[in-house]
Amino acid sequence: MKRVFVLVGIIVVGAVAMVAAPQAPAGRGGGRGAGAAPLQLQLERVRPGIYQIPIFNQSVAPGATTTVFVTENHGVVIVDTKNPGSGQAIIDMVKKITDKPITTIINTHTHNDHVGGNLEFEEKVEVVAQENTLDYMKKLAQYKDDKPESRHGLPKKTFKDKMTLFEGPDSIDLYFFGPAHTGGDAFVVFRNQKVMAAGDVDPATGTPIIDPDNGGSGLLWGQTIAKAAAGIKNVDIITRGHSSQTDNWAQFIEYGQYMQAYADATRKAKKDGKTLDEAIAAIPTMMGPKFKDYFLGLSGRNPGTRANVTMMWAELDKEPPKK
Repeated sequence: MKRVFVLVGIIVVGAVAMVAAPQAPAGRGGGRGAGAAPLQLQLERVRPGIYQIPIFNQSVAPGATTTVFVTENHGVVIVDTKNPGSGQAIIDMVKKITDKPITTIINTHTHNDHVGGNLEFEEKVEVVAQENTLDYMKKLAQYKDDKPESRHGLPKKTFKDKMTLFEGPDSIDLYFFGPAHTGGDAFVVFRNQKVMAAGDVDPATGTPIIDPDNGGSGLLWGQTIAKAAAGIKNVDIITRGHSSQTDNWAQFIEYGQYMQAYADATRKAKKDGKTLDEAIAAIPTMMGPKFKDYFLGLSGRNPGTRANVTMMWAELDKEPPKK
């Protein structure tokens, strides 16, 4: 897959930005950052004004991709804040490219590798998410108590199906099309830049993580991407949830086709009377050569076919019988 972004350095354009950020203090990041090695963040320019911070160094647990939008008139917008204890490292990285203040955080969904750094940003930073994500985030350990320092990391602004932030060249369109990775996955479209942050609905090439406890659905994932593909226009670069490789629109559509074929193959295997273990073994072959690369796995984070098929099997068990 071809990289479409340009690497941006701290001093010279064209160099990779590697910054040893200070360790996060225990407490504000849930205590999980205490004692960790300094975080090494890499900043990459996707388009003018749009950057991604895709990876940590390997001495700490990987966080999700963070997308950074330096607006003309509304400060800096951050999409997803990685693991607890990583917020300050993101703040320090942003300071290397602009002196504009961080004003807004958008969380694509509830998981701690996407929302964990929220608490380290200033309280005046507005946090935005899909309404279901707010409900899911309230179950996370760092937000369960009633202390103000915990509450400020929760979304203050939510939307149901669509919402637009700002105007003109700064416009950001937020969309929700239904369950996929979770039940609150937001698509974040930087309208004038033709860039979209897709979170873990488009995590990377490989079998995904399905989270039914937070509303996720393997059976509906492909349909959700199909709705997004029909409802979102003029996007040609996508930052992904767990990859330094950006996607193009055709690849995003193909990921949806893969997830739909995955669900269809699971449904057929169950209808044909296969056992769960037989289905797990057969489904990659049933789906044919087009999607073979998706079953190669993502080292260190991919639950693989067994977990995915098991979860979709459980979804099928809950479906009402057809009349």
